[in-house]
Amino acid sequence: MNLQDLRAFLAVARAGTLAAAGEEIHLTPSALSKALRRLESSLGVELFDRDGLRLRLNASGERFRPQAQRLADLAQAVQHDFSPASRRMDVRLTGPAVLQWGYIRAIAESIAASERQVALQIASRHESEALAAVTNGEAELALVSGEALGDAADGAVERYKLGRFRMRLVSKGRVGEPFACSTVSPLCGRVRSHQSEAWLAGAGLPPATYRVDDLGTLMKLVETGNARAFLPDLLASSMGWTAEVGSDGEWESAWLVCRQDAPTSLRLLAQQAAEASARLQGPSN
Repeated sequence: MNLQDLRAFLAVARAGTLAAAGEEIHLTPSALSKALRRLESSLGVELFDRDGLRLRLNASGERFRPQAQRLADLAQAVQHDFSPASRRMDVRLTGPAVLQWGYIRAIAESIAASERQVALQIASRHESEALAAVTNGEAELALVSGEALGDAADGAVERYKLGRFRMRLVSKGRVGEPFACSTVSPLCGRVRSHQSEAWLAGAGLPPATYRVDDLGTLMKLVETGNARAFLPDLLASSMGWTAEVGSDGEWESAWLVCRQDAPTSLRLLAQQAAEASARLQGPSN
């Protein structure tokens, strides 16, 4: 059994196919297949049920997966802590796109200040999926709100506060702009059904003209003056948009999290991001 074979196993367990796993860890399907065969041979059991191109963990594979993840995590921690500073540190960051937009500058500044060469890979996930990705080893860092952290098991993650934000009704300042809203929460991903029309009416807003499931499109509608929308103030202020008086939502906190057993170098990177965010946003956050 070797470390590369363990990583191949974990990638295939996540992706479900050799092709998708190969794209993730930059190996050919043939090389992955050989790695799985070596691992299964060393353990004396098959770990997957094979159905055409799909590979699904069988009972032995499900039993082995958490042990394989712990071994891979331990090896990564040792490599991070004992390798020379010149060695590259690969970091996978995940979380809602709206939080990435708001805090990527602080994270970039922490990378620039790091003594290590850092390669950051960013993927968008809603909060519960982002937390799960960190705890199961699919990502090293996640961006989440304080509300989402309440769902995390105690002691599961190390957390670093980046600041706070609130939702505000923003626009380019034109009178009578129609209302646009996202079809799902930009943080947790829960579907916003048409029952939200009652909320709009209660807030003195007309029915939504636009229902959008993409943050970039929603922001474009606001930026071009075609709609107003509820968006986090950390986006609105950076874009120079106008916030309507009395439209402030409740304050929410934003956090950068990693596993508690993460390498020292990774936890230092997260701490530097929190410090950079505090400098950029000021003491009120």
